Amino acid sequence: MRLFSNRILLLTLATLLVGFAQTQPTQEEARALLAEAFAGAEVTIGEVRAEEPRVVIPDRFQDPPRFIVQATLSGIGDAFEVTAYVRSYRGSWAIRNVEYHGLTMSADELLQAIHNDRQRKTMSRMRDLANALGVMRLDTGRYATYLMELHELGYMPEVPVNDAWGNAWSYESPSSDTYELQSLGSDGTHGPAPPSTWLQAPYDPDIVLSDGRFTQAPTGG
Repeated sequence: MRLFSNRILLLTLATLLVGFAQTQPTQEEARALLAEAFAGAEVTIGEVRAEEPRVVIPDRFQDPPRFIVQATLSGIGDAFEVTAYVRSYRGSWAIRNVEYHGLTMSADELLQAIHNDRQRKTMSRMRDLANALGVMRLDTGRYATYLMELHELGYMPEVPVNDAWGNAWSYESPSSDTYELQSLGSDGTHGPAPPSTWLQAPYDPDIVLSDGRFTQAPTGG
């Protein structure tokens, strides 16, 4: 009876060990996984390695991340580095959490935080441009024909040519007393229309500033 029980125990342990013995994700698998989690970002994988120490323990006792993926993300503003903790889940790779500047969070939480930061910086740059445009109109009786004119005429030491997502502004001044400045949002294209109550997310609608005031913008920006 004891021998039979020992065999059952060994078979059970062997099954668990086989279930947890996973191959390491390739760099392409890791890149695709992060590209899906951080939509719109360009992903460059630096290193994929097994977490140390690597202890094989059943999920009901411990659920450690299996592999560490170090990556650089660009294309949604300034490039930044993240560390992703990846493990196998039901036959496919999944991101358990990510680490950014010493903080650990889910990939979705990090993406939202990054877009929120880009949104606030974009609106801050738009306010700076509006202030310079206002001063120029007081001095010259007109708004800038193009944004770089603010630098050429001495109203800004440096003109931000892009929003914080890295997309070029849309700027028009059809007459001397009016202008419209737009950020095309996180997706860099016109639209979509924002929700009726727009606090922060979504981040792809345009942000519009006309003649010194925001006419379409999140209230939390």
